[in-house]
Amino acid sequence: MSITRFEENECLVITMFQEENREKAIQTIKEAKKHMDENDEELMDLMNQTIRKMKQISDEAYRKFDFDSYKAELEDEDNED
Repeated sequence: MSITRFEENECLVITMFQEENREKAIQTIKEAKKHMDENDEELMDLMNQTIRKMKQISDEAYRKFDFDSYKAELEDEDNED
């Protein structure tokens, strides 16, 4: 079995759309994509790649995801604006 590794930006997407379980998080990301500019290919690609990788991990791996460290990073970015 191969290990699914998430890039930094993918981890931030997962954290921004955190839900109580993996399947719900995937659905939330899909729903968010409907409201985004589909011409932003880079963002759409990032979200699609994140969804693909999330489908490859187990629910257990999702529960163990370190949301806190990425939340701190997102908060730091918000404070810079």
